[in-house]
Amino acid sequence: MNKNIEVALTTFNGEKYLYDQLFSIFNQTMKIDRLIICDDNSQDDTLSIIKSFIKRGYPLTLYENNKNLGYALNFMKCIKLCNSEYIFLSDQDDIWHRNKVEEMMEL
Repeated sequence: MNKNIEVALTTFNGEKYLYDQLFSIFNQTMKIDRLIICDDNSQDDTLSIIKSFIKRGYPLTLYENNKNLGYALNFMKCIKLCNSEYIFLSDQDDIWHRNKVEEMMEL
């Protein structure tokens, strides 16, 4: 059952949580097609963590804001960059249960 699934994730200085969050998204029982990340001008190692996942071939697209947009505007930007039938939203400090996507898609 392929439904064209994307995840919109916004980041800002989220190095503390991001590594575990990205693995929880990419290790779902139902795979996503693409993860879109809009970074809100992070000043920590957030971008290097994201870029390490890109180098490993994960289906991830990164957009870097030149200036801080704030939480709401950054999420709106990220959602607008999605074009899939189904879009999941994620905060940078969420850890997803392994079957989250599968269970939500069954609904």
